[in-house]
Amino acid sequence: MVFCQVCRGITGSGGESKPNIIEGSDGVFGQGDYIFHKIGKNKIGHLIMGQAWNGLAKYNNKKNKEMGLPIVNDLKLVGDKNVDNLARILNLQKDLKLNDKYYYANAGTKEENIVSKINKEVRDRFPLKTLSDLPESILKDPFDILAYAYFLVDMKFPKRFNTKPILFNNTEVKGITSKGSFPSVKVLEDSRYEKNLNNEELNFLLKLNSKNKDFHVVVGMGSNYSTPEKLKVRINEIMKKDPALKLKGSDIKGKGIFHMPKLNFFIKNATYTPLIRKDFIDSGFLSEGKPYFISKMFDNIKFELDEFGVKAEIESVVIAAKSYSPKSSYNYILDSEFYLAIIDRESLEVVLYLYVTDPEGFMLKV
Repeated sequence: MVFCQVCRGITGSGGESKPNIIEGSDGVFGQGDYIFHKIGKNKIGHLIMGQAWNGLAKYNNKKNKEMGLPIVNDLKLVGDKNVDNLARILNLQKDLKLNDKYYYANAGTKEENIVSKINKEVRDRFPLKTLSDLPESILKDPFDILAYAYFLVDMKFPKRFNTKPILFNNTEVKGITSKGSFPSVKVLEDSRYEKNLNNEELNFLLKLNSKNKDFHVVVGMGSNYSTPEKLKVRINEIMKKDPALKLKGSDIKGKGIFHMPKLNFFIKNATYTPLIRKDFIDSGFLSEGKPYFISKMFDNIKFELDEFGVKAEIESVVIAAKSYSPKSSYNYILDSEFYLAIIDRESLEVVLYLYVTDPEGFMLKV
């Protein structure tokens, strides 16, 4: 993993700091219903690759219909249990209904000019896009298939946080802070107040309010939120208590302090290594005759959280090739391990999930 400080920063949230550049990841693994990239001791998972996988599945069935082959719901790959599990997660994610306002997905071949079509359509729909266009050379053969998905959300806080250096795991990093009741942060639950939570350890979940009406941003500490699945359970439990509030939350009491690190990073070419060069099987068109295989599969991920708001920009790419297949006053101090998620307001799906435990990579040192 290589870090570089020479790049264009994410400007949508209002910040001027350049992101930490992370070349690739330290591996991918499936956990529950998510695939995570390991970045040092941190990890990040999202649903956008599932949308690219969905585009590939739809293209496959389009060809199946043209060829008179059976329609298949899930795409399968030749591989071990790990490959099977990763394919299972992608097939599960591809069927999730997400907010089309923030997503784009398409699939096609070089012969169909899919690269130029994707570049134009994404630029037209998302003028704030900062990721580079796909190069035409990304597809080598006229019949190579490109499946692509893009996601962009830019959420401004109703009131700007103050900034100051804070300690995270004994390392001084740039942070955001507030004191007492503050419109940009609300308490969703806290084990120090509520008897139904695990009181043997500190568990609290906060909502970072934004002007965006389609997503929630939540941050938490404690084992109650240590996976997306656990977080979704807690979110649904909070919703059940008072559905009319729709995760409105409550003010921080008294002169309680909130602070957490700023996050600013750009993960480039995070590859799904276990799936590279794996052949499709039992999928109809993709496995007919000499099967297609995955020649490239990667994410580019930009994320920024600063005093102004939160911005996430993700693109996911899958290329299937055929020609050359090789086989009271309570404080809320996020100063150590914590979790952050972007949640679709309608479906309550966890669209992006961060586990942060290491200041290297995600944070900006003072």
